[in-house]
Amino acid sequence: MALTLFTGEKGGVGKSTACKVYLDDHLARSEQDRIVVVEADTSNPDIHRLFQTYYPIECIDPRVHDGWMQLVDLLADHRDQEVVVSLPAGIAHHLAVEAEFLLGALTETGHALEIFWLINRDKDSIILLRDFLTNPLADYAQQISVVMNGYFGEKQKFVRWNESNTRKDFLARPGCREAYLPELHERVVDAVTGPWSQAHGLRYSVTIELQRWLREARGALSVGGVA
Repeated sequence: MALTLFTGEKGGVGKSTACKVYLDDHLARSEQDRIVVVEADTSNPDIHRLFQTYYPIECIDPRVHDGWMQLVDLLADHRDQEVVVSLPAGIAHHLAVEAEFLLGALTETGHALEIFWLINRDKDSIILLRDFLTNPLADYAQQISVVMNGYFGEKQKFVRWNESNTRKDFLARPGCREAYLPELHERVVDAVTGPWSQAHGLRYSVTIELQRWLREARGALSVGGVA
């Protein structure tokens, strides 16, 4: 099983959206029992609000050591389950400080590590990723996916990322890949307030648009890659 992190360090890059896609896919396949969800974004707990009736969800604060102690306890208590964590922005320092502590737990519990790193088109996204790649967690991870959020434009518009040395170096690392998460049409956003797979009574056009987007979004994340 794996510890799966959704992060990106910046706020508003789509970390929660990508995590929702991931959890919604497992929900659609009635695989909730395989997953323990951790809501670590205490200031904007979207995952907890959306999925609390479908998954067991633990809330932690990753800005204090107690939060990381809670996380490693979850890994120890759920060795045969995947632990999915929605991380907040601005915790690079804490990820660095807690890396050794978390790595020890991962080694002991036998969990693999999968990371989804969301980016927008700003240079900051690239710099933050470059800095994270020096973290021992990046070396341990079996898979790291840089996910371009289509909310910020088509794939070809991610020029800074596409032409960066960071991208070139990243893709040369074992287990590293990039993906493009397409934008969800605004009519679907307005029509669906809960998990996408549980939506009913939608207009036909909204239904087929949602189904198309879900196929593409789930494919982009390659759901269940190392679990």
